[in-house]
Amino acid sequence: PLYSHAAEVKMTSSTQYLWYEDILADDSVREAAEYLRLNVTKLDEEGKLNVYGYGRATKEISRGEDFQGRLYYLFADYRDAFNEHLDLRAGRTYVNAAAVSGTIDGVHLDVKNLGPLGVTLFGGRNVIFEDKRETGTRGDALTGMSVYLDTIKNTHIEASYGRKYVDTDVARENLGLDFSTTPIDRANLYGRLQYDTAAETYNEMLFGAKLAVLQDLILRGEYY
Repeated sequence: PLYSHAAEVKMTSSTQYLWYEDILADDSVREAAEYLRLNVTKLDEEGKLNVYGYGRATKEISRGEDFQGRLYYLFADYRDAFNEHLDLRAGRTYVNAAAVSGTIDGVHLDVKNLGPLGVTLFGGRNVIFEDKRETGTRGDALTGMSVYLDTIKNTHIEASYGRKYVDTDVARENLGLDFSTTPIDRANLYGRLQYDTAAETYNEMLFGAKLAVLQDLILRGEYY
């Protein structure tokens, strides 16, 4: 008992009964939905390893259809490995970079604390959700990487690259740039660019500024 260690498990469940009109099918639909959230923390003595999960299962009562489900995420999260230089997520997880974002069955690595620099790498099967279930094939994939800089004046600059595959074919290849800086205490400048190399066009272009004129008044201007 003196050397024992206990993890902490938290589970939250909720149930819904839904009744609505399906306009396309011209039919009344009744269904039950069950949601489950799982958090398992402190799996190791240092508290670096945790597991998180969340999903939903539905059953149409009126039509007698089979159960359908969505697993939104279920991943192991290991923080501050190798002298606080690496964060690792493995499993079904959401990834986000300036160039691309999505849910993958794969791995996300964040190599950090390299001075002001950091590098993220991620890749895996691209998860595509429909209304009540998920679709896609094993040939659907999403990969990417980014290099970011965190420095003075709360300045963050990120350059990233991402690629999506559909049935093993390249569907999208993007370059992205994201920045945010606070040159003075009451002003913040930010922007985001996303360029599609296949279509040779900008998917997204955003420039903005926030100005805290008073404690309870913030002005924001954006060009999107």
